[in-house]
Amino acid sequence: MRFTRNIIFSQLCQYRGKIYVPAEDQRSYQWVALLPDDGESLRADMVYVCRLSEALRHNQSSDCLFVCVYDRFLSEEEREDNTFLRNIIIIEENRSISWVLNLIQSRFRELEDWENQMRDVMIAGGGYQELFDVSENVLHNALFALDATYRMIACSKTYRSADPINIKLYELGYHAQETMEKFYKYNRIEDFQNREGLGIGKPGTVSEFETLSQWCRFDGAPLVQIVEVFSCEPMGADSKELFSTMMHYVNLIFLREQDKNQGPAHNYTRFLRDMINGELTDTQQISDCARKAAIPVSGFFDAYRIRFRDNGKVLVGRFADELAALLPGCRIVAWDFTVSVLNCFPKPDVDACSRAAQRVIAPLLKRYGALCGVSAPFTVLYDFAHACRQADRSLELGPKLPEGILKKAGDCHSYENVFFCCLLEAGEARDFDPFYNNPWLKKLEQLRQYDDEHGGSLSEILYRYLLCERRATEAGESLHMHRNTVMYHIQRITDLLGLNLDDYLTRQSLLACFLYLMTRE
Repeated sequence: MRFTRNIIFSQLCQYRGKIYVPAEDQRSYQWVALLPDDGESLRADMVYVCRLSEALRHNQSSDCLFVCVYDRFLSEEEREDNTFLRNIIIIEENRSISWVLNLIQSRFRELEDWENQMRDVMIAGGGYQELFDVSENVLHNALFALDATYRMIACSKTYRSADPINIKLYELGYHAQETMEKFYKYNRIEDFQNREGLGIGKPGTVSEFETLSQWCRFDGAPLVQIVEVFSCEPMGADSKELFSTMMHYVNLIFLREQDKNQGPAHNYTRFLRDMINGELTDTQQISDCARKAAIPVSGFFDAYRIRFRDNGKVLVGRFADELAALLPGCRIVAWDFTVSVLNCFPKPDVDACSRAAQRVIAPLLKRYGALCGVSAPFTVLYDFAHACRQADRSLELGPKLPEGILKKAGDCHSYENVFFCCLLEAGEARDFDPFYNNPWLKKLEQLRQYDDEHGGSLSEILYRYLLCERRATEAGESLHMHRNTVMYHIQRITDLLGLNLDDYLTRQSLLACFLYLMTRE
């Protein structure tokens, strides 16, 4: 184990210790020893115990750390000169050199024993609880391990926090709603989940005491949080270093558990996220990853993209857990306060299945203040990334459209609603093709295939009918048909394709797809 200036000074400050090492000094040291008589074989990674006069002879020419006892008077000018006392810690009590050496060595041995115990826990396959058991007598404060939903995984047994929020946590096994309201009020959730390193919680806001916390991340997602609550002993000079030392072994245990849990039910997160981000596009690689993740390459799919009105007032992990319970069989990727969902439906009527799913999740979306964008149905997994972009367009444009013309379930916005808007913005969004995997284009292709198989002209009849703005007589004249014949065929078309031609956006979207097909023939 390596020892920092803070670890050394924390043992000495109670004996009127004074430190003259710069706060930004991040060096660490291997061990402590008496200052050699010759002073020529000093090592930069050692702490030397000596008299102040001896340290002053060497501190300007060496880069060691000296812990000194007084043997000479310091003037005010010398005390205020940072370069004069550089790399020196002084004990102002009347103590012997051997006493100081034993004090520091005892602390070093204690910390080395602690690290060996943590290493043994790791080798023996222990978990967070076993790590806390060997750490609490070194840290002397309450420790908690929480998952992404703020459910308690482990806690220290001897040192327990008297903070009301922690007392409730002990009772329930998870943070109560009133605690979560405090997290929301002080933006603790978004701030701490976005923080990569150590987080320091000041007393008097959420907690009555100071806290140190850090998230364990897998593929960038925060999954386990470790918290130390300074309710038994106040935060000391070495608290951050000791917490970080424990976190090294916490992260090893965390990564081991993630590797162990990466079965078919869990190992799709990175795979789908890489598809969404455009980092995985090769069809063979997608097929291989899908097989390992037990996701079918072909089937009946659609995609959701869910975002929140206020990121500071939502637990994404808890939301994802509740969403998974409502949508069995779906695959959920929660990343950066956006939730992506791949729905795999057992039958080809994706529209009906998706609408039913949207009705089921509508209360959950409302409770969390979330909006959901829904893609068009697709049949091959390779189209998942494009479907997510369709869902993103639905999420961005859907809330801007008037309520009266939308077909939606609660806060879910369908790509069908925004397709025409995507056409209008296509000139700016050069990287997005609104006709790729387009639901209306698919219906026209289905109708054309039906015409080819049955020698019919339903496609032409529908086009003329839409072009004439549903005036059957005018459409019949251009087709050389009676208006009743036109209406008979239109009824067949709506039954075949499941269309509602009373809907304005449906008519405009179909007409736009007709024009698109004509310009490419």
